[in-house]
Amino acid sequence: MSYPTIVILGAGGHALSVVDAIRSSRPSIEAFVLLDDNPRLWEKNIYGIPVLGPISKLPELANQGVRRFLIGVGSDLKRRAELYTEARQLGLEAGAPVVHSTAFISQSERLGLATVVLAQAVVGPQATVGVNVIINTGAIIEHHVVV
Repeated sequence: MSYPTIVILGAGGHALSVVDAIRSSRPSIEAFVLLDDNPRLWEKNIYGIPVLGPISKLPELANQGVRRFLIGVGSDLKRRAELYTEARQLGLEAGAPVVHSTAFISQSERLGLATVVLAQAVVGPQATVGVNVIINTGAIIEHHVVV
């Protein structure tokens, strides 16, 4: 694997969905790693991606030159927000929005950084989706909606 340029914070089920969306829409991006606080996952490969250890390793990766991150924690919204803030305070950039190749995104939509749109989701015309948002599999965000 080449030097990681993106770190995904979390290595559970939602992280798998994030990896799947990345691979479906940007297959050229291969240089990413996972961090997770579950010690049973450390030094394992999840979906072919190495889990380097706990999220507390994030400053070390930032010092080594990793510059971008995505959040792989799904259901714990408070933790998602904490991780986003922690990564930004370290000077890391939120990754560009990730959109699964089977999702439909209107040409007039606005997606915030670190937002993930999963398989077969729909984001309608003039919808605005903020930063660090999950549009889950099969979800529908209609016209003029702000999330």
